[in-house]
Amino acid sequence: MKEFSRVIELRCRNAGRYSQILYSVLASCGYSAAIDSFDGDTAFVLLNGQSLSSERNDVSADMIVFDDSFYDVSEISRFRVAVTDYENPHAAELNGIKVFTFSEEHYGADLASRNVSVRQDELAFDIVSGGILSRVRITKPECSVRDILLCAAVLISAGIPIASIVSCLGK
Repeated sequence: MKEFSRVIELRCRNAGRYSQILYSVLASCGYSAAIDSFDGDTAFVLLNGQSLSSERNDVSADMIVFDDSFYDVSEISRFRVAVTDYENPHAAELNGIKVFTFSEEHYGADLASRNVSVRQDELAFDIVSGGILSRVRITKPECSVRDILLCAAVLISAGIPIASIVSCLGK
């Protein structure tokens, strides 16, 4: 198993669901990962297969995923990387950290989708990131395009190649 050495804090609606999707994709790609909860509501962490228990209090998250339900510039500014929706009005207010955006509609985002098709048992669409176009096909989809874009944006920001992500999404 490959070690996943990033700690990702999710401060957004459906954080528990996103943490499960991220965990599944990481596991499909051969990474050792775990899910941990800070407060049971919106903050979850993925770390190289180990829980963030009280004896590991020296570990802090270096990436945050946030939406318009959570915004505290002083809190967010302690992270190295922030991932958010391109339409989030607070994304432009952050200075000094890398902000990675995703969108279902705007090609100005760091990661965008296009050519979405939904059939009875398949969701398919193109992901565009940094000039790279990749086709995603998911059979029996339980996730929306937005769910997949958010999770792909997190993983790309964490340094996982888009080709690996796309190949693992269909598993």
